[in-house]
Amino acid sequence: MEAELAEARKGLEAAAGEMKVLKRAVCMQDDRIKKGQAELAALRSQNAELAQHGRRLEVENYALKVHLQEAEVGAGAGSMFQPPRNPDVF
Repeated sequence: MEAELAEARKGLEAAAGEMKVLKRAVCMQDDRIKKGQAELAALRSQNAELAQHGRRLEVENYALKVHLQEAEVGAGAGSMFQPPRNPDVF
């Protein structure tokens, strides 16, 4: 009876040790998952910011292109706000 009890204790201690190792592994995996999710959220936020910045740059680029076209047309033939330039004056 004593031998069976000692053997059961050994088995219980081994199972407790394995359980402790498994719990530690689960905690480590959970930490990795949380860090990965935090990184993913940060990257998604950064992606949204960069996309918004890209759209803003596209709008500014378009506005500058229109402004340049208007300036080129205005420089050659005159515009509503500027009279045509004398071709002899550089």
